[in-house]
Amino acid sequence: MSFNSYTQQVPYCPPHPAPENITEFVCNSPSLREFPAGFPVRTKTISVEFTQVSSLGVETLQDLPNLQELHLSNNRLETLPSGLFRNLPELHTLDLSTNLLEDLPPEIFTDATNLTLLSLSENRLTLPSGLFRNLPALHFLDLSRNLLEDLPADLFTPVTSLAHLSLSANQLTELRPSWFVTLKELKNLRLDHNQLKEIPPDCLTFLEFLNLINNPIVSITPDTFRGTPMLLVLSLGNNSLTHVPPGLFRSLENLERLDLSANEITSLEAPLVNVSSEFTLDLSGNPWACDCRLQALFNWARESNVDWLSKENVVCAFPKSLRGKTPAWVNFNSQNSLASMGELQLPEFPSQNARTSLPTIPQSATDSCQLPTAALGPSGICSPPIFQAAKLRNTLS
Repeated sequence: MSFNSYTQQVPYCPPHPAPENITEFVCNSPSLREFPAGFPVRTKTISVEFTQVSSLGVETLQDLPNLQELHLSNNRLETLPSGLFRNLPELHTLDLSTNLLEDLPPEIFTDATNLTLLSLSENRLTLPSGLFRNLPALHFLDLSRNLLEDLPADLFTPVTSLAHLSLSANQLTELRPSWFVTLKELKNLRLDHNQLKEIPPDCLTFLEFLNLINNPIVSITPDTFRGTPMLLVLSLGNNSLTHVPPGLFRSLENLERLDLSANEITSLEAPLVNVSSEFTLDLSGNPWACDCRLQALFNWARESNVDWLSKENVVCAFPKSLRGKTPAWVNFNSQNSLASMGELQLPEFPSQNARTSLPTIPQSATDSCQLPTAALGPSGICSPPIFQAAKLRNTLS
């Protein structure tokens, strides 16, 4: 706690009179039912969290022209008055997460023009059209865990400074390009834990981090990421992908980390990406067909010094004699293997538990590339002519 902050259980918060050097007040108590009063005019930070407070009066925050941060998470707030944030010219951080809010007045943020960080996570919100139109400086917005099924077309118009947007853990079934038209500064987008089935191309142009983990995405079109050349981290783990079009990721020349774990992928064409720097890959938890195409992929990874995540969970589902086993040639690149996503310390690239049940591979999945079990060993499963042909085919595809 800093020298200019005050933490105390109610009813002594804020203290009367408050010491002149105190500008930050933390008034958190499970027994608190009404918002404290009497904050001095010099107050810069107020935290009233984990309380039973269910409502705020329109005058609650008046006479606090120096207020910069307001933390109201984990309360029982059900509604907010329209003029609550007027006359707060310095307010830049507002946390309203984990309350019982179901709607907000359309004009509630009209006077909060300097907000840069806004969290509305874990409420029950339905968002009105144009809610954020008076927030030109907004940089971080968290709308996760609101059971949102759709968003107004102009919700983010004209929030041109937004760089970080979380829509995770909602019930969105589709992405509308109109949402992102004005978001030219958006770098980090979280869409994990929704009900998305496809990703429209050319609507996420400036993204660097895209999290799509835990969606029912079954397929991806070849041009899906054509309009996102700046991507650094792409997380597609724990979806229902069965097929990845050849060359899908090769236009992502800046890609550093790719998560395809826990899908239904049986085969991938090499080279997967154009590696120009350090690259980390997770293919664990998929029902792999252990044939020369998969070995070609691992040979490419070895030659490109790819770092592996959860490599021990890259196991065969086909042929039947190898189901549940790790091919010997997976261990070629052991010096670049990482045990888990956690070693990377990337909050936007979380690990996924590998699926324990693997689907039966239909007979149509077999082809001339499959080799008998006896050919699987440390020296590789493909004869040099076959492997060279595979390399040439993948290079031209």
